[in-house]
Amino acid sequence: MSRCLIHLPPSQAGLAHPQAAGFYGDLCRALQRSGWQVSFRVDRISDVKSDYAGDLFHIVHEGQIDLPKVLNTAPGPLRDFWYMDPLGTGAASSIAAASFDPSTVPAHRAPAFFERQQRRLVTQRQSKRPQPDLSQDFGQGHVAVFLGPEQASETGNISDLQMVQALVQLLPGDRLVVKAHPENQSGEVWHELRDLAQTAPSLHLVEANVHDVLNGASLCCSLGSSVSFEAMLHDVPSLVFSPVAFHHNVLMVTDLADLPALAAEARQKDWPNSEYLFWFLRQNCLDLTGKGWKDKAVERVEHAMQQLHQRAA
Repeated sequence: MSRCLIHLPPSQAGLAHPQAAGFYGDLCRALQRSGWQVSFRVDRISDVKSDYAGDLFHIVHEGQIDLPKVLNTAPGPLRDFWYMDPLGTGAASSIAAASFDPSTVPAHRAPAFFERQQRRLVTQRQSKRPQPDLSQDFGQGHVAVFLGPEQASETGNISDLQMVQALVQLLPGDRLVVKAHPENQSGEVWHELRDLAQTAPSLHLVEANVHDVLNGASLCCSLGSSVSFEAMLHDVPSLVFSPVAFHHNVLMVTDLADLPALAAEARQKDWPNSEYLFWFLRQNCLDLTGKGWKDKAVERVEHAMQQLHQRAA
């Protein structure tokens, strides 16, 4: 019998048993039905290769571990979609390295998938995190700006504060509607932006539902937030200010001096949003809204094991 070890961090300890509700409990039971012996380990995730040696196959929550007997899992960019990837999650995933060609996406399936996600998320005003119920109208043509969690604001070449300052300075004709991250609504950056808003009339700091902020926007900006996927559901183009897995269907800002040109390009381009969402979410991630995701997850584990046996032969 093949054995699988699911690694969860201490923050996910309550999910570390076969009868747990949610993704990992469902995954465990699906593997068990296919003949796998599954166990859990709660610890700080290690990238030491010797920790993944031996006979076990490993599934690692939010792992970035490129090893033959490891699949890395994490929530994907939209609610109810998950990474299950041999290289990592997010920008480290194999999806980031893959090529996207909209002509290869099933033309009869992508629009229906796109419309289903619009009904499920946009119409229902749902996101990965809880959103305010109050409905607000921010008009048309504004730039929707989304800040990241505090730790994200302190990493990378461009910070949240630098991004907003550049938008104020380099896009002077645009109204900026800025939403704080749910985990950083009272952080230092938010306080600094409040001070900036006193002298920048184009800057509007709001507490609002993500879909209200995106409704009517001409552009979405973030360090690299998965809100870009929700922007695609609104057919709003996105600029991101750090490397992301979904670079195929956004424009990346690496030099703030390029911001005006990139903003103009993003607004003028015809973006293949329905094809991209189908390719990324349905073909590359696990779609927990569909009936077949558990079989697909087991197939990915067993495919990885088959590749190991082929290398060893």
